[in-house]
Amino acid sequence: MVTPGTPAAPGVPQIISIAPGTLDAAITFSAPAAAGSSQIISYNGACTDGQFNYFGISTSPTTAIFITGLSQGISYSCTISATNSELTSANSVATTVTIPILANSSGLPSAPTIGNIIPGNSSATVNFTAPASSGANPIVGYEATCTGTKGVFRIAGVSSPIVVTGLTNGTSYSCNVYANNSQGTSPISANGSVIPSATAPGASTVPSSPQNVSITQGNLSAIIGFSAPNSNGGSPITSYTATCSNGTKTLSGSELTSPIPVTGLAAGITYSCSVVATNIQGMSAASNSVTVNATAIAPNPSSLPTTMVAGPVLASIASDGMTTVVVTLTNADGTLFTDHSIPVTFSSACASANTATITATSNSVNGLAWGVYQPTGCTGTDTISVSAISGLSAATSVTVIGTTSLTSTGALGKALFFDKSLSANGQQSCASCHSPGVYFQAPNSLAVQLGGTSGNAAGFRSAPSVTYAALDTPFRFLSATNSAGTANNGANGKLGTPRGGLMWDGRASDVFVQPTGPLLAPHEMANANSSAVLTKLLNSPSFARFNAVYPGTSSSSNPDTVLGEIATAIGTFESQEASFFPFNSKYDQVLANRASFTAQEANGQQLFFNSNKGGCFGCHTPFSNLHTVQTSPFFTDGSYRVLAVPRNFSLPYNNDSAVQALLTNLGLASLLNGSTLGTPNHSYYDLGFCGPFRTDSLGDAALCGAFRTPGLRNVSMKGAYFHNGIYSTLGQVINFYINRDASPQSIYLTASGTPDIPYNDLPVMYQGNREVRNPFTPIAGGRMTNAEIQDLITFMCTLNDGYDPNNPIAYQQPLQCRNAVRR
Repeated sequence: MVTPGTPAAPGVPQIISIAPGTLDAAITFSAPAAAGSSQIISYNGACTDGQFNYFGISTSPTTAIFITGLSQGISYSCTISATNSELTSANSVATTVTIPILANSSGLPSAPTIGNIIPGNSSATVNFTAPASSGANPIVGYEATCTGTKGVFRIAGVSSPIVVTGLTNGTSYSCNVYANNSQGTSPISANGSVIPSATAPGASTVPSSPQNVSITQGNLSAIIGFSAPNSNGGSPITSYTATCSNGTKTLSGSELTSPIPVTGLAAGITYSCSVVATNIQGMSAASNSVTVNATAIAPNPSSLPTTMVAGPVLASIASDGMTTVVVTLTNADGTLFTDHSIPVTFSSACASANTATITATSNSVNGLAWGVYQPTGCTGTDTISVSAISGLSAATSVTVIGTTSLTSTGALGKALFFDKSLSANGQQSCASCHSPGVYFQAPNSLAVQLGGTSGNAAGFRSAPSVTYAALDTPFRFLSATNSAGTANNGANGKLGTPRGGLMWDGRASDVFVQPTGPLLAPHEMANANSSAVLTKLLNSPSFARFNAVYPGTSSSSNPDTVLGEIATAIGTFESQEASFFPFNSKYDQVLANRASFTAQEANGQQLFFNSNKGGCFGCHTPFSNLHTVQTSPFFTDGSYRVLAVPRNFSLPYNNDSAVQALLTNLGLASLLNGSTLGTPNHSYYDLGFCGPFRTDSLGDAALCGAFRTPGLRNVSMKGAYFHNGIYSTLGQVINFYINRDASPQSIYLTASGTPDIPYNDLPVMYQGNREVRNPFTPIAGGRMTNAEIQDLITFMCTLNDGYDPNNPIAYQQPLQCRNAVRR
């Protein structure tokens, strides 16, 4: 019997059977008789050979648990358990399975047989026959390569034929094909020759131009509308790109459908905007051009919201914690007020008495504004008042606990987190790039944040979220083997499988180490060394609190020790402050049976777990053994993956002609690494785990190009995605996964917007490292429809924290979430 209000684990599920595969096992099972105190959200499989452990997950007893990465000839003891939103059951009785040894002991496929190669317009259709043997595991894809005097062109596919595009008509190419399985790459087939021609029979072409282009002016932005081309050129259109140029600067955006937002326009400047369509053959000619004079749209008294609703989102009870107060502005018909941005002012009685702080003014964004409330000595009940220029007002009360929730070290870390005086320019703190108003993510849509002594130096990578960071386990290697099973690290230079840690390359072990990096980075807080940090600390408003925690701190203190103490304090704040791990998204409320998904959100969840659709769960695993506190899903396995995202030519360090001077000015000339890396011959590459910032892993080339898999909580609140901030919307991110290998010419573009070579930010010598499994595997007819993409986005939007089941209208949802909802 379960006592009401008492957490109870599910009963124990039972294994029905285990079917061995070539390098995996499928566990079928039955659900337990009792779910415990809440619904079961996952079934967890584990197999061990006594030395290494292997895991799998399923969300339904009707779906088998697949355990991958097993070895032939080895016996494994397997168990399963069930997890509800609070606890995990005991393990089932163990069942043994032995993976059989196949005749082809190499594990690799044999070579495909090349067939006829049909010339097309700037393309070649490569036909081939599958290998006689798939090796130790099923074939997951093929890659066809055509080589000529104009370059090497490689396209992936799931079956014969593969159309290789980007070729030059009239030029002779030698083409071949090879197969991939989970063990690696087959031998290359024999070569065949082809000469592409624009007059080849049945040759497809690029689409015709998009039609009826129009512009809706936004605040320093343009929303480009259009209709589809009259002809798709004989191949499906994979994306549309809108470009706005003032003659010297070009800005663009890409989407799967109309409209396309183009942001970052400069006030008072006239831009000419057009749209192109892309199919497998390339880009269409540009559409008709329309012009827009960029304007910072000011409030219009005749067009103001009629209703304003305010309410605390993160909590209704505040201690020293930071409570985000969200204001929702609506029109008379109940729709969100998005005509323009208006200033919203926050105040409270305790703030007026200096016993609390609250954001003074916040401009609304797409109908929402938010302020951050922090009591510092307020007790009892404080009333937060909110007003806007329309004369509307709203109020909400917050019950304040007089006792602190932070230790003295945590309270010090809080002061340091917001202390701008510790930066070289006196204007940058941790909160500058990790704003509490957007769940400690970057507060803007810049690809990288700005800093340095001038405040205008561009960063190298997008700013990750700090929310939930304290719950990650420290960086480590899982074992002394690489993905191919190679052992003996010292002898072969292989490092093992990296997991956990912080920053895009994992070089910060945990939150108690990570803060030292930004304090010293010349493009961030830009202190020359730890001595400079000590000098600033002695003159900062945080020093009295610092000296109380670390007494005796003075100019004669060891500066490296002081730097470590600063990092420890900030890490303690991130570990104790509840706002860093609220676990109150709509997803959490659904798990707790306090809310329900819409039909669209529920379908998006199914797509998330479907390997033939979104396939997201392969890396963004809801549950793993990565985290120190497994209270609710984090949606990452903490792995490091080579995704081969496109080169972001808007980053100044990716400008081959300017990067040397930029790095030299920052004192980072040693990062100029391109001269030894070969094709595509850029001056600088960000290779993630193997450099240029992480320098302890250069010996394992298999990790070059690998970046940490981030969690997905609050993911739709971000303004820049992937390590280089190449994309600004979830729709663009999903399009990358769908079309990276299916339509690379639409994904990989030069600085001028024309098709570039595939994987253009990863040297050819490392391109074999990239992930080739789902969701990258091309699927005939396309992986997802536009409606399915919208559904997947709506599900990911439920991962935003701050959902109050009693006040759902106050849920802080960005524009991309609201646009994905079908009306």
